[in-house]
Amino acid sequence: RLQTTRLVTGQLLTDGLQPVFRHSGDNDWQLVKGEIGMLRMPDGMIAFTFEHSMSRNLEKDQELYFALTFPYPLGRIYSHLQSLVPRLVQNGVYVNREELTKSLGGHPIELLSLTQRSNRSAQRLPKPELPMEEEA
Repeated sequence: RLQTTRLVTGQLLTDGLQPVFRHSGDNDWQLVKGEIGMLRMPDGMIAFTFEHSMSRNLEKDQELYFALTFPYPLGRIYSHLQSLVPRLVQNGVYVNREELTKSLGGHPIELLSLTQRSNRSAQRLPKPELPMEEEA
């Protein structure tokens, strides 16, 4: 059981987001049925809170997973993008995909540029200088 509150303000919970859960023996995500809310912490940060009770005990080797909302598979996004890009290019749209960096999980973080071909520069603008975090 996680700490909950009735303070439900801001867009987070009004945009239809509701936490979900699943366990390692089941791939189907289910809505958390307990109370959900937001809590302002002493340092000013906002914590997303919810309550969840299990209807049965998990087996020793099973794990319980929670997510802010139903996960959307990244493969589905890439598949949609692959089918969309040729049609955009055929209709005169400039399309460029490039990898900016890698996520902490090692997945590519891409930049997708979509631009009308008319009135665009013949030269690419330089990449902006991004501040680098110091490694510990």
